[in-house]
Amino acid sequence: MMKDLSPLPRKSNSKEKVEGIQTPKKSRSEEKILTVEDMKNDQYAEVKRELEIVKEELNMLKLGMAAALEEKSKGEKQTKTKISSYSSSLQPVKKDTGKESEEKALVEFAKSETQLENEADQISSKIEQAKKKLKDIIVDLQQTRELEFDMRSDSLDHRTGSFRKQEDLQAELEAAKKELALVKEENFQYLTSMDIIRNELKHVMAELSRLKKIEEKLDSIIEDLNSKILKSKTKLEAVSLAVEKAKSIESNLSYTLEQLKTEAENAKKEKELPVKESVNLEAEIHNTKFEIGLIEERLLNATKEFEAVKSSEDLAVENLRSLIENIMTARALVPQQGSLITISKFEYEYLTGRAVGAEEIADKKVAASQAWIEAIKANEKDILIKIDLAQREIRGKKLEEEREAHTTKRANSGKRMVEGAQLYNRKQNWERNARLHRKIMKGNDNSTPSRKDNHNFTPSRKGNDNLAPSRRGNGNNSTPSNKLILAYES
Repeated sequence: MMKDLSPLPRKSNSKEKVEGIQTPKKSRSEEKILTVEDMKNDQYAEVKRELEIVKEELNMLKLGMAAALEEKSKGEKQTKTKISSYSSSLQPVKKDTGKESEEKALVEFAKSETQLENEADQISSKIEQAKKKLKDIIVDLQQTRELEFDMRSDSLDHRTGSFRKQEDLQAELEAAKKELALVKEENFQYLTSMDIIRNELKHVMAELSRLKKIEEKLDSIIEDLNSKILKSKTKLEAVSLAVEKAKSIESNLSYTLEQLKTEAENAKKEKELPVKESVNLEAEIHNTKFEIGLIEERLLNATKEFEAVKSSEDLAVENLRSLIENIMTARALVPQQGSLITISKFEYEYLTGRAVGAEEIADKKVAASQAWIEAIKANEKDILIKIDLAQREIRGKKLEEEREAHTTKRANSGKRMVEGAQLYNRKQNWERNARLHRKIMKGNDNSTPSRKDNHNFTPSRKGNDNLAPSRRGNGNNSTPSNKLILAYES
């Protein structure tokens, strides 16, 4: 920093002394020559002192001017270094706006502006102080000139003294003149240096104005950079939002793809289930058909056995009929003695046992046929229930597939239509198989024997009058009484 130019020392005292010298000169002009010479000597001594003080002040001013010039050169160097630093700091800002933030740049420019303003204020204050000091020095020089003029007038008025003293005084005056000339030269040099300082100050002001213009340009550049930074920030935010949206869409797509994969796997499994069920149903139908065949074979064997038993029974009945006819003819030949008919034990046991055995066999066969019919009906009901459940499952799966077809892409619509047609064909095949199965079961129901329909298979007490004699009997072969009492010989 610049050294402070201290004010001129003892400036007011020198003025007062000069005035004090002038007033006693005017008031004591009529005194004696010795007192005047003494006063002149005193005045010369005071003038010498004042000249020494002026010399010291000039030396101080020279030192201040040198310090001001040094400070000026330092300020120029500092301004140059700051300009170079600003330019170097602007280059990375221009190259890469992201490296330095806006706040740092603004703070640095604000600091530089404040420093330049403070330095300019200090230089202007120092220049004003130097101007004031120059004015004071000029006033002091004018006062010394007036004092010299008064001293010359006094010396001309009072030449009554010795010649040697006058020569001494003249020598002293010449020395004072020389000193005054030196002071004038120094004053002239000081004025020239002040002019130089003024010119330098003008250059400094021009440099400051140029720096202000540069700062304004830098401010405009910074504003442009700020606007660009804001635009880049908005673009970056938009890009980041787009990236986040893309990531969310990607995650959603991956999730939907996984769901579609799982749904496709489930659909495949669900499609495989009816196939498996159809295979199982076909196996069950095959088993039922096989069981029905076995039952039909058993029924045929039973019918064959029944026919053999029936044929043997017919033979026995014919033998019994012939025997009864023989007995009746024999008894008709015998005169009737009462209401009782005597038969043999063999005949009684044969008649009673044969009738009971035939009735038991017929009841067992009827019960077996009814149980077989009920089992076939129950099996048929189970098969119909399974077919109905399979049809319902097929319908539900078809509806689910239609719903999935609306949610999935339309590219797979052809494939799904083919699958739907296949399911429809499978359904039609199921319905046809069910109808055929029902027709087969109805045919089997119509072919089963019963007690009411087939009277030839099961002999009864009411049906065939030729098999066993009844209590109500026949009028042609019985006694005149209404009751026939069967007895056997002991």
